[in-house]
Amino acid sequence: MFIMKKLGLFFFILFASTTFIYSGEITLGFGWRSSSNGMVLGELSLPISVKNTYEDNYVIQTFTCDYSLKSDINSFSRRGYFVFGMDFFLYKKQLSLGFELNAGLIMRDITMFSSSKYEPKNEYDQPMIDEYTYDEKKIIIPANFFVISKYKFDTIKKSVGWFRPYLGVGGGLNSSIFIEKISIHDENSNDEIGEKDFAYSGAFLLLVGSDLFFSKKTGIFIEFRYIKPLSEGRNFRDQMGIGFRFI
Repeated sequence: MFIMKKLGLFFFILFASTTFIYSGEITLGFGWRSSSNGMVLGELSLPISVKNTYEDNYVIQTFTCDYSLKSDINSFSRRGYFVFGMDFFLYKKQLSLGFELNAGLIMRDITMFSSSKYEPKNEYDQPMIDEYTYDEKKIIIPANFFVISKYKFDTIKKSVGWFRPYLGVGGGLNSSIFIEKISIHDENSNDEIGEKDFAYSGAFLLLVGSDLFFSKKTGIFIEFRYIKPLSEGRNFRDQMGIGFRFI
């Protein structure tokens, strides 16, 4: 009897989960930010230069480190992002609650110039300068995760068959993942002014959009959104998305 109860509970959970997922919608899309200006969360504005000086009774040593962009970041890298999301209906096919993950890829070609200058305070030693330059490719993955509630005007879709506008509000996480980050330490102030491996902030989301159906179960969506990170700094905020929605 105990085994039968466990089997019954298992199939009930399986049935409920399948029904819940089946009653939802899956979004696979591509977004396009309205502007390529601005920085993603946690990104350093280049060029940047840091000079550290060490002095004692015998020598003055100066270390200089300069970071600059070898080439400009193209607008596609700054503006494009991919979208995956799921919506689950809470009331008929009008009110839904779901989640969305969107992520981009920013590739930066960076030139780093380093200089080390040695100036002795006695007349016997000679000053020395050591300089070198190298190029690096550094990657940022800007990613947002949101929980979103949408009101979809399904009555309009029922009357026209192909058009369904919607409004949405949500909140979540605005983040940046740094691969091969810029590491800079200012010894004069003892501050780390470089980039961290992971930067994040809470964020608030407003959106308005429309589904345009070309079959009973599949369509495209056009969506305008405003993202407001809750921390200070320059971040992408205005976004426009377009992509596929499978229902």
